Amino acid sequence: MKTVAIIQARMGSERLPGKVLKVLGTHSLLGHVIKRVKRIKKLDDLVIATTKLTEDKQIIKTALKYNVRYFRGSENNVLERFYQAAYDSSADVIIRITADCPLLDPSISEKVLFPILQKKYDYSCNTQPATFPDGMDTEAFTFETLKKVYYSSTEDYQKEHVIPLIYENPKTFNIYNYKSEKDLSKYRFVIDNEDDFHFLQSIYDILGNDFYEINHFELVKLIINNTKLNSIKLSGRRNEKFKNK
Repeated sequence: MKTVAIIQARMGSERLPGKVLKVLGTHSLLGHVIKRVKRIKKLDDLVIATTKLTEDKQIIKTALKYNVRYFRGSENNVLERFYQAAYDSSADVIIRITADCPLLDPSISEKVLFPILQKKYDYSCNTQPATFPDGMDTEAFTFETLKKVYYSSTEDYQKEHVIPLIYENPKTFNIYNYKSEKDLSKYRFVIDNEDDFHFLQSIYDILGNDFYEINHFELVKLIINNTKLNSIKLSGRRNEKFKNK
């Protein structure tokens, strides 16, 4: 089976325009995500799914810089863009990642992927309910599952996102949720607004080059043991089900 990671990325963002190319250390946010996704075991290919908008040519330049493929599709019909990117990649299994998670932990993504590779489930995630820090979100599913979702989704909101139909039909899809042994969902390492970006910048200032390798356990420990980081109140709210990037 060919396993493909698809990262959704676009320049448009209501709360933080152009955030995916904001620089943190020596890489853009998208660059961080690409580097971490490349470390996921059992991965055969990586594709950046972006739009046909002129502004998203910058996303293409980033994909080429990191030597990964890209696919351009609809701005608003994200489901179509995602499906066509998977089809174009001849994917049998897909990992879905969004470009606002520069501290994604590859080991978590591997645990989400494993049940799909074992052909035990149609869809696997770590967000229903969420027990890992925000910013570690991963979904994995077969191409056949995605195909069924694509041809069965008729409502606009189902097309604006990728997987609503799956959550709405738990009897149709065999769903697995990977849970953390300890609930760490209150911690936030995703970038949705300016506060999030400054928070991760503060983490980078403390860690330096260790920022590129740190995992989610070490991140949580860092927050707990650092008074400055622990005192920062982030304003974002986790969007567990529908992440549209």
